[in-house]
Amino acid sequence: MEPMTPPWDVETPVLPQAPAWPPDADERATGHPRSCVNLLGVDVHAVSHLEALDRIERWIAVRDRARLVMTPDTTALMHAQRSPNLRQAYRQADLVTADGSGLVWASRQLGRPLPERVTGIDLMDVLCQRAVTRQYRVFLMGARSGIAEEAAEVLQGRYPGLRIAGTHHGYFDDADSDQVVRQVNACDPDLLFVGMGVPRQEIWMHAQQSTLTASVVMGVGGSFDVLAGRTRRAPQSWQTIGLEWLWRAMMEPRRLWRARVIPRFMLQILTRKSTFLSL
Repeated sequence: MEPMTPPWDVETPVLPQAPAWPPDADERATGHPRSCVNLLGVDVHAVSHLEALDRIERWIAVRDRARLVMTPDTTALMHAQRSPNLRQAYRQADLVTADGSGLVWASRQLGRPLPERVTGIDLMDVLCQRAVTRQYRVFLMGARSGIAEEAAEVLQGRYPGLRIAGTHHGYFDDADSDQVVRQVNACDPDLLFVGMGVPRQEIWMHAQQSTLTASVVMGVGGSFDVLAGRTRRAPQSWQTIGLEWLWRAMMEPRRLWRARVIPRFMLQILTRKSTFLSL
């Protein structure tokens, strides 16, 4: 299995915005909008980067159970349409953020705009920065053998004093999951970052939620490869205009195969928008 690389998503020319969806029963009862936007069957939380960080840190402080944080992009949502296990993992997650600009675009078309992209790699970076002063213990699990260790060294160089509780590669069989969980729990991390790619990391996180003791378990896809310098992330200018997916395709043309679902994603969103407008 190959670790997931940074998100595939797309930005398109701005189309006329749909009017807001009619309020549902909960909204009518409370007078407040829902905190989630449903995109092709997956509820994505309408939170900013700072709001997501605040929520995660509250969970670390409480440490009542393992909280799951998932950060899908457009290809992940399309995969969830044909994977009941992945849909269930997203449904049971405590926080689902929009890793891709395609999700932000889709929410705007449907009249329920998400505040902004909230990517897994950016959340992880800031959490590691804050972990120094807050004394969080961090565990990195995923990627090929040795990559998580390299990523840990980069993070410790970037944030001196960062406490890396442990690392583990992501190439283990399902039969070995219990042993891996015991290793992770023995290190007593506050934050467990899982970089095993979609859908494996989400399904594994969901399956092991009741056995993991970390306060927060977050999927970060191919972030370890980026930190270790094995994969280059798109420049900020490309990210800003929503063309990170194109940058990835230029750097690794074989990944164009993953991008084939993007037009289908856009078509489904625009079809849903058209259906609503015709009501």
